[in-house]
Amino acid sequence: MENDDTHVSHRWLYDIHEVLFADMGLNIKQANRYGFELYQSDPKTNPFINEQLKEICFINYRLEYSYMLYWKAGHSLITQILEDIYTPIQSASGPSGFTHSVEPYNEALVVPYKDPLDKFLSAYFTSYEFKKQANSANLTRNSEIYDATRHITPGNVDQLTETCYNMLDKFIDKCLSNGNATGMGSDPEWIAWNRSHPNTNTLFDNHFYPVHLLVYHALRNRKDRFKLLGLNLDHGPESFIFKDIINSKHIPDSRKEMLLHRQSANNNFIKMICQKWKSNNSLKIKQLIDIFLLNDYKLIEVLDKNTLILNN
Repeated sequence: MENDDTHVSHRWLYDIHEVLFADMGLNIKQANRYGFELYQSDPKTNPFINEQLKEICFINYRLEYSYMLYWKAGHSLITQILEDIYTPIQSASGPSGFTHSVEPYNEALVVPYKDPLDKFLSAYFTSYEFKKQANSANLTRNSEIYDATRHITPGNVDQLTETCYNMLDKFIDKCLSNGNATGMGSDPEWIAWNRSHPNTNTLFDNHFYPVHLLVYHALRNRKDRFKLLGLNLDHGPESFIFKDIINSKHIPDSRKEMLLHRQSANNNFIKMICQKWKSNNSLKIKQLIDIFLLNDYKLIEVLDKNTLILNN
């Protein structure tokens, strides 16, 4: 980033809008490409995205931190591990020290994340556009191509690699041409509603929703002070909630072992396609970051700096 953002760590924060778009210098025009401006004026603008936003919650560990849970960031795994272990925040804190709440209870807030480019590319392969594209008449079934990516054989791997690579490249070209999130990863079921909706750039698959706007949504009503920390799900799963689950005497070993078998929504074949595309498309990667992903990269840099300061 152009400016030194570590100053964000040295004072208490209160207003998430000011934190994101003034302190961190995030570009509000980029946020608006995902319908942020429309969301501010009418939070119910996009019912598809709202399904994801309703799932945002926090696991609070003692008085140490509140860990943000959201789709595609370990939400299901952690919820399953802590089922019957944590207590609602309204109750007296249970012996495990884990409590559950919609609003964060503690001042230190931990935001989990993955690399924004990797998240964007993999989101295509979990979106309706890819999973259902060959079965627009029957959205209850996955496409033949999607099913094939789950069953790689010597006989289909070469053709499937070429097909999936080309589909991803075509999708990226469409995103860059659009210049905003309109229809990004959407499925045929949205078409009729899309035609009648006045703000089509809010209609996109929720897998593409950026982390900075998830954080905005989670903290938009918070009045108490807070600090933002980060946890890289690819490189730092031994810290914060993962460490405290492993060290807890109140969680059965059978549940702790679930952490050893964390699975990505994309298998190794899809990861290979994404890596192949990245190695061949440096110019398009720069365009993707400039148009859609730079805000998340700026946010993550500050989260990482804050976490490093805390741990040193």
